[in-house]
Amino acid sequence: PPLSVVAVEEMPAASDERPVHVLHPVHDQFNPLARLRTLVDTWTNASVHELDGVDHFLHGAHPRVAALATRLSDRD
Repeated sequence: PPLSVVAVEEMPAASDERPVHVLHPVHDQFNPLARLRTLVDTWTNASVHELDGVDHFLHGAHPRVAALATRLSDRD
């Protein structure tokens, strides 16, 4: 869900002790990276992975996003 309409501190990911990976476009026109970092930095075990060169819709970046998600899930 959009972070602007949810209580982020109530999201299960906020207190999950397992690794939480947030993949976020650097040029997201709806939720700026700085705002996302402010929210996610309070989570228990989260890291933000910046997706450079794309906006909110990830146009053209789907293969790169899938590869990163696979690497992260294999690592954890």
